[in-house]
Amino acid sequence: MIRRTEPQWKTDEAYFPVRVRFRVPPFGLGKLTWPMLEWLDGEVGRGDYAWHSAGRNVDRDRFAIHFRHPNPASAFVSAFPTLEIADDTTAVTYTSPRLPYRPKSETDCPMTPDELRQIYRGYIDCLNAQDWKRLGEFVGDAAEYNGTAIGLAGYEKMLIRDFRAIPDLRFNIDFVIAEPPHIASRLKFECTPHGMLFDIPVNGKRVRFTENVFYEFKDRRIRKVWSIIDRAAIAAQV
Repeated sequence: MIRRTEPQWKTDEAYFPVRVRFRVPPFGLGKLTWPMLEWLDGEVGRGDYAWHSAGRNVDRDRFAIHFRHPNPASAFVSAFPTLEIADDTTAVTYTSPRLPYRPKSETDCPMTPDELRQIYRGYIDCLNAQDWKRLGEFVGDAAEYNGTAIGLAGYEKMLIRDFRAIPDLRFNIDFVIAEPPHIASRLKFECTPHGMLFDIPVNGKRVRFTENVFYEFKDRRIRKVWSIIDRAAIAAQV
């Protein structure tokens, strides 16, 4: 008789008391993998967690992280707010006699204001790092900017163009108001643009200005953006 070794994921599934499943982002985990592993090794410790693929359900691949205690699981979720927990009770195939209704989609289970603020701060960090591979974690494929459909690709091109024109560009949050699925934010800038900026000849002069931005989120990603930049403040400094 051939003795077969049980797959490790089955062993971990049976022995670890806490499991959290996440959906893989649309463009994969990418550069997020190593920060997560470093966090797990440093904050939880090898041997006290396990990481496995969790198959595919609804429309996305999933991965699972197993913990020995609930506190590290909660801390991990807080440390990586852009990760989406795989709550497959939103699937049309899910049924339960205890469920009085069946959610139509993820938008029926809205984010809390704190969750939305955390995602937004992650988005701003992504911009400042110019980490375009992660942009799809925060911006939807059908994104609109000031009423124009530009999509994720157009959104990325717009940002790359901005950073080329303003090499020291940095997005600084002055304040944020979150009322899911919307965010209102005031951003502050102090930078040295090359040439023209919003049709104003700045030509290397250091300027300060603000931007008032309103966002609408869908499925935890930006769907619409409305932006108003204080051009008068820039013109007054030139």
